[in-house]
Amino acid sequence: MLTPTPNDVLSGRGHSVNNHPGNEAFRRMLESHMAAYSAGTKKQKMMISRTIVDDIYSKEPPGRFLKECPDTRQWIELSRREAADKAAQAMAYTVRNANSAKRASKKKRKALSSPSTTAAATKKQEGTVKIISSSTQRTDQSLPSHANVGYPGGSVAAMMSASSAITASTNNPPSPSISSLQQQIPSLGYILELITRKDWESFRSNVLSSPAVFRNLAGAVEACSALNGMTLLHAIARCSPPLDIVAQMVAICPYMPSSKDCLDRTPLHVAAGSKASASLIELLARANPAACDVQDEEGNTPLHFACDSSCVLFEEDIFNEGSPRQPPNHEAVAALLSYSFHAAILKDDVNMIPLDHAIRSNASSSTVKLLRSAMQRGNQLNEGIQSFITATKNMQVTKHDEFMSSLSINSRPTKKVRRTPLVHTLPTQAARSA
Repeated sequence: MLTPTPNDVLSGRGHSVNNHPGNEAFRRMLESHMAAYSAGTKKQKMMISRTIVDDIYSKEPPGRFLKECPDTRQWIELSRREAADKAAQAMAYTVRNANSAKRASKKKRKALSSPSTTAAATKKQEGTVKIISSSTQRTDQSLPSHANVGYPGGSVAAMMSASSAITASTNNPPSPSISSLQQQIPSLGYILELITRKDWESFRSNVLSSPAVFRNLAGAVEACSALNGMTLLHAIARCSPPLDIVAQMVAICPYMPSSKDCLDRTPLHVAAGSKASASLIELLARANPAACDVQDEEGNTPLHFACDSSCVLFEEDIFNEGSPRQPPNHEAVAALLSYSFHAAILKDDVNMIPLDHAIRSNASSSTVKLLRSAMQRGNQLNEGIQSFITATKNMQVTKHDEFMSSLSINSRPTKKVRRTPLVHTLPTQAARSA
């Protein structure tokens, strides 16, 4: 049986894993190589990942990459190749997260610079604080302080501290008309903890007991800056919830399937990237078919995530793979393509289409065939659209030319006929003599 040492890098979730000395040192290594990794070629990036692994193994005592066996609950060591894959995955996530944070910060500064946006955000916060101010005082103190709810920095502790800060800044007491509603609303930390624990019965009774309660909780989550623009549907989509809960949430707040987080991802992105069931993906796609074609800040559609078995959307999932990576789910891919085969021809920031990711992820032959068929239909659709646009433009040009020709004909000056002027002449001599 292996016992972790301070130099080991542990796979898993929770406060103890995140704060393990080896994991903290590993994160510092990733940050130190971030600039070189971003500017390097594919071969150079592989060398950087191997260098990080070599640095872990060269410590005294030697570090190891360990993961907990789900059956025996004992630590087992990863092979060097598996460790290099983990390091490459963690390095790519670190770079992507840093770039996304910069873009989100720039977008936030731009939004805050607008007076109308600032006033609207302040008004929204003031309307939400009245609902969450009393509930934050009833937070369960037994909740773990680092229960991650989905996004970098989106922990229960961060969310509660942000809510407390907003509450402290507004001293207006709640109006009597909403005091009875306040008593029904549980704390946000408790609700998010129910999601991470997948306690759906408690979630159903506490959150979906009343549409008014759910709408106010949804507004409180969306107003909390610590959650990076996520909605309750974003948070629940990664945890394989029962379909009736998702359907009820969408029925109460129909805007949720189309909402985007700070990375421009919809709940459908989260479900596809978290390898949710095909039935859940089909439900979210049916609620908002346009989300199938939405590209996030890195150009990824939900189909990209569904076809890429190596994608990691959340930091805590980087080292939380207890089983080998599974190939893309054929039913999930088919569900997405049934609402939009145009997504099959969209390219991400690295110029890859979903078919490229599927082939790299060892997708089944039926999945590859399905994606190729969708690509053909997507290309035909594009060609048809382009032909229609070209024909429309030509038609407009022809009609314009005909119209201008008619104007030139009607406005052409008429040819003047020379007429002999009437002249009164004197009679000739012969005429006079006659």
